[in-house]
Amino acid sequence: MSRSPSPSASPSAPRRSRPGRSRPKVARVGVLAGGGSGFHAGFEPFRQRLRELGYVEDQTIALVVRNAEGRAARYPELAAELVRLQPHVIVVQGNAALVALRQATRTIPIQ
Repeated sequence: MSRSPSPSASPSAPRRSRPGRSRPKVARVGVLAGGGSGFHAGFEPFRQRLRELGYVEDQTIALVVRNAEGRAARYPELAAELVRLQPHVIVVQGNAALVALRQATRTIPIQ
C-alpha cells in the first residue's frame, strides 16, 4: 500500500510553526508628545535606554509616535488615533497630553 506524501512534506507547502516555538512578540509603544523644537533631542535618551534594555526598533519594539508640534488643541485627535492603534502602553509628555489620553482610554496603560 502506497502512501501519498503529506502536504507539509511538499517543498512548496508553507511551513507550519512548531509547538512551543513562536515568533517573538513585538511590543507596541505609543508616544504622545507635545512637540516643539526640542522634542527629537529629548526623545533620543528614551530610545537609547530602550536599546540598552535590549529592544531593537522594528524587531522587538515598535514605537508609534504622535507629535502635537506645539499645538495642544491636537491632543484629543492624536490621543484617539493612538488608542485606535491599540499599543500595549502609551508614554506621554506633558499634563495636557495626559488629560487627553485619560479621556480617550481607560484600558491602555499610560506612563
